[in-house]
Amino acid sequence: MLEPAADYRDVDAEHRALREACGLFVPSRIRGLEMTGEDRARFLGGLVTCEVKSLAPGAGAYGFLTQVKGRVLADVTVLALPDRLWLALPASEADVIAEHLGKYVIVDRVEIRPLAGLLPLALIGPGAAAALAGVELPETLYGHGEADVHGVRTRVVREADLGTPAWTLWAPEDEAAALAERLREHGVRRVGGRAWDRLRVEAGRPLFGQDFGPDHFPQETGLEAEAVSYSKGCYLGQEVVARIHYRG
Repeated sequence: MLEPAADYRDVDAEHRALREACGLFVPSRIRGLEMTGEDRARFLGGLVTCEVKSLAPGAGAYGFLTQVKGRVLADVTVLALPDRLWLALPASEADVIAEHLGKYVIVDRVEIRPLAGLLPLALIGPGAAAALAGVELPETLYGHGEADVHGVRTRVVREADLGTPAWTLWAPEDEAAALAERLREHGVRRVGGRAWDRLRVEAGRPLFGQDFGPDHFPQETGLEAEAVSYSKGCYLGQEVVARIHYRG
């Protein structure tokens, strides 16, 4: 089992690796759900601020799940696969969000369950592409695809830039430690949460549960342009979010 760590005794060196080379971070704050069923895109589109229904397989989007009064329940990255959607959520809210989503499944052909057996690994830094040599990397933000990464079948996701390129590797949990070791052999340094947090703050990337949370509207996060579509149609809390946008 690959365990996260706060640091590996030298935060400054870990931070330099993220900035100048490549670092591998285990993000304990992220958990996944998967959604299957014919109505999955329409159903989820009625509960999130980002456009979901138009996502083709291999595309993704970042947005917020909002409550009826427009406040943020959690942020979410939605990945479209041919027969399902993956949702990457704050680990602290994953069970609450699963229950929240389930509450709205009435006649919809939708099933929601944990994304079991997979562990997200964050690969960050200008040296990431070299460490993933031979892998066809997605070019668009939140684009993703399956790839063989040093012998491990992995889903590679392009994440928002943190002042340096960032990727998430969703790897089988029982192979994650072996993959981390193979990446280390290709010059990747293990980094802890403190170095990653420093990089995130420098990039001005807010974190749910720390910089914003259930008391905030999407416009208060600084992520509105990326996370909120004003042309997608109705979703839970949309009227309040739209009123703030258009009327202030």
